[in-house]
This record gives sequence, structure tokens and C-alpha cells, in this order.
Amino acid sequence: MKKLCFDLLKTWCDGLLSLRVRGFGDPTIDGAFHCRACKVFHGRCPDAIYPLVYMYKATRDEKYLDAAKAVFDWGENMLCDDGAVFNDSQNEWKGITVFAAVALCEALICGKELLDAETVEKWETRLLGMGEWCFENLTENSKSNINYPVTNVFAMALLGKYFGREDFLARAKELENYAMSMITENGFLMGEGKPRDAVTPLGCRPIDIGYNMEESLPSLVKYAKLIGDEELIEKLSDILLKQLDFMLPDGAWDNSFGSRSNKWTYYGSRTSDGCAPAFVLLADRHPAFMEAARRNIELTKACTYDGLLYGGPHYRRHGEHACTHHTFEHANALACVLEHLDKECERTDIPCDTAHGIKHYPEINTYKMACGDYRATVTGYDFGIEFGHHACGGSLTLLWKYGVGPMIAGGVVGYRISEPHNYQLTTATRTHRCLVPRLEVQKYGVQYNSAFFATPKMSNNGSSIKVIGGLADQKSQRFDNDTDRFFTYSLSENGIEVSVENAQETEFILPLIAGELDVVCGEIKASEEIFFLTGGFIATEHVISPDANGNIKLIIK
Repeated sequence: MKKLCFDLLKTWCDGLLSLRVRGFGDPTIDGAFHCRACKVFHGRCPDAIYPLVYMYKATRDEKYLDAAKAVFDWGENMLCDDGAVFNDSQNEWKGITVFAAVALCEALICGKELLDAETVEKWETRLLGMGEWCFENLTENSKSNINYPVTNVFAMALLGKYFGREDFLARAKELENYAMSMITENGFLMGEGKPRDAVTPLGCRPIDIGYNMEESLPSLVKYAKLIGDEELIEKLSDILLKQLDFMLPDGAWDNSFGSRSNKWTYYGSRTSDGCAPAFVLLADRHPAFMEAARRNIELTKACTYDGLLYGGPHYRRHGEHACTHHTFEHANALACVLEHLDKECERTDIPCDTAHGIKHYPEINTYKMACGDYRATVTGYDFGIEFGHHACGGSLTLLWKYGVGPMIAGGVVGYRISEPHNYQLTTATRTHRCLVPRLEVQKYGVQYNSAFFATPKMSNNGSSIKVIGGLADQKSQRFDNDTDRFFTYSLSENGIEVSVENAQETEFILPLIAGELDVVCGEIKASEEIFFLTGGFIATEHVISPDANGNIKLIIK
């Protein structure tokens, strides 16, 4: 495990150094990492300071320290007069100051004894300014998603101990109490959306597995370990174990339904650090934790080429570049793991290895199905559809099988760049299409589909999920006088059967990443290879028309 992590971190740090801008004598560019995917220097480049300092400490190779100092200096371009840092040159969002502060403080703690006095003073001055800003602005009342004040729990404790600031430590405790009050019965942290305590017509909450597992929960775990709160550690151990319902056997996170699944990368999320620190720090609490960390790290290694972490399994095969965000943020997680990984653990099972049948999670109105070697997800999650464009309507957003991997991996129905510079684009626009299976029809120049339908009625019939759905536009407005559409998903050891009734005047769009398709009722009208940046898969998109009675039946295996 340690060799896996070290080799991968070195690969990523060397990959970043290959993109380092230097020698121009221009402080607006020297020291940054050029992102080939986005053709910019991402404002969060200085977050790489922690893994670079760790790598210098481990190897004593001056190139890592030189790069750490240079990217810190470049960060002056993002530094505001109130101590905060901008997200990017064209993005005034300052909330990411909390991540910059954590990375810089961890870098100082990791390598302070190896740094010259001038560098330490310069780094500490900026760090304290960022800490003051986080203290004043990232509270339970701040206008942000919950990942910011929850990460600030750890930031305030970390900086409070570093600078001897009791006010920072007190703020950390306040935010801890707030964070824990936002945990639902099934162990979800709600608040990844606005308002954070929203309740939808279907009883759903703003919840995102990607942000919870790659940012918020690791921050809470690091905080609990830092202050030695045994009661909190036990609570977080229970929460992490519940989250493992959403880890797939290959180490991926099923965030196909999340409130922010528009940033899904299959192994996690686009601009967050990673889940491994949370599991490694609590590895003594449950044997599945170290195994979960290992599988997720192995998956990121499988998505790494030419020194960089790509945004999904098929990005490179499709000819896409790797956004540097993935590499320098996830390198943070690996540096943390390496600093705390003190023993190797034997391989073991994790919860998703066992077929548990069908389970419903009311906070996200989502069913998880498991039978034999198959895993599937059916979602009617109705929070924030218009903003995130994530699937609802009783959609089959995931199908996975041992020995095959992902067969269906949907998420969002439309690719909407809601955060400047935090998404990348593909020039293959003609075939860049959604991977969610759905009924679809064009009416009066407007596209209606079943995945945008916000009020599905779903039920568990023992071995299948039945859905009463319909068609809606991207604002979840149902087409006038539209009839109910009926879906049935039956999972067995031989695959999944999908039946659709009342499919008249529509087409069923099935993007299939892998596997065999048998059309029992209906007819395949067209098939084409497509790719979608969210999730990051190439698939064959099958367009299927219903039979004369308006029925469609498919078997996927």
C-alpha cells in the first residue's frame, strides 16, 4: 500500500512539474502549472504545495522544493487584500481559501524544519491572513454549500493549534457541532445545495456523495484525530461505514444521482482531494476502511497516464487532455495518506462485495440493487434538477458487474458549466452526449425526457423496482396532457430486464458502455458511439422505438 501511494504521488508530482511554467521572468505565469485541458493556469495550483513539500522531504530532490516555492509565489496573483484567494483569475469566489489554507499549513507542518527562515515567514504570513478570512467568513451562516464550513472545522483547528489561536479552536468546535447536526439517519451529510436544510416535495435533501466523501468527511476525520475526540471518531467511523454502500467493488463512488454529480469523475469528484485519508486515519476501526482506500487509490492509478490523473476511465482513449485540477488536488490526499500510513493491512471484503438485495435511501429517493455479480442504481432524486441537470424520474443511472465493470454510468442529462474553469470541454461536440438511459421526445421544438421528470412514484416489488414516471423538460415542467409512463427494472444473476409501457411517440435512449443488449419488444433504430465528460465513459448509444402497443423490453447482460 505504501509503495503504491508513494509511486503514484511521485508520478503525479513529476507530471505537474512537466507542466510548470518557468523562465519567463513574468510573475503572472512563472510557477503555475499549465492545464492542457482548460488552456489556463488554475487558480488553485498552490494547493500542490503540500504534496510537493512531502515529496521533497521524502527524496531530498530540490526540484520539488523549488516547485513548491515557485507555485506559492505564483499564488500571489490570486491573493486579495482581505487575506482570501480567488478561485481563478476570472472567478471571484473566495471560499476555496479554506482549502489553500489547509494545504499550506499541512506543508509547513510536514517540512518546516527543512525550509529557510525567510520562506517560513513568508508562508506563515499568508497562512495567517487566510485563516483570519476563514474565521470571519466560513461559518454556518455563510452563503455556500456545506463543504466549505465543514472543511473549515479542520482548518480552524489546524491553524488554531499552529498559531496558538484559541478563537480559531473555538470556531472549529462551533462548526463541528453544526456539521454533525446535518447528518441524516442514513449517515449522509446534507447541505450540498441551497438552502442547505432544504426538503423537496419527495422528501429529499441536498446530498452529494462525491463532495461528502472526498472533502467534507475526510476533513471531519482529520479534525477528530487532531483533537483526539474519541466520541466523534466513533460517530464518524459509523458514518464512513454507511457511506461504503455507495462504493463499487472497483473502488469507484456511485454518485450518479448526487446534487453535484455534474462534477462526477467515477473515482470521486473533479476539484476535491479524495476519500483515502478518512479511511486510512480510521483504519483501526474497521477492516474494510483500509481496503476501501486501497481500491480507490488503485482506481485513480488506472486513470493516470503520462503523469496526470484524468477525469474518467475513458478520457485518454477518447483523446481528451487531463485537467490539472484532478492531479494537484488528489495529490493532497496521497500526501496525507503517506504521512499517516504506519502499517500494511491484508486484503479483505468491503460492504458492496456482498449482494444485499434492494435497499431504499429516502433522503435521496434512490434504490440500490445487488444480485449475484450485478449492482444497479435507480433514482428519483428531485433536489436541484434544474441547476445540476442530474437524472431523476426513476432512471437507471448505474449498472455494474464483476469482471466487466461499469455497463451503464449516467449522472447528468445535460452538460452545464455552472462553475467557470472547474469543468473542461471536448471539441468532439457532435457525439458528446448524456449517458443516462431515458425516454425522449421532441415536442414544439422542446426536448422532453423521462430523466427530468421530478415526481416519479417508485416502489420495491421484491426483486424489481417499479416506476410511474413521465416526460419533462430541463426545468422539470411536464408536457401538457402527457400520459404516465411505466418502467420496471428487474435485476437477477443473469442481468437486468428493463420494461417500459406507454412509450408511444417516444424513443428509448440506451447508452451502453459494455455488455450485451437483447431487445425483446421494440426495435433498434440507430446505434452510435458517444462520449460524455461527466463520469468519463465511451458508450454505444442505442435508439430504440416501441412496438405497436407502445411497449419496450430490454435485457442487458
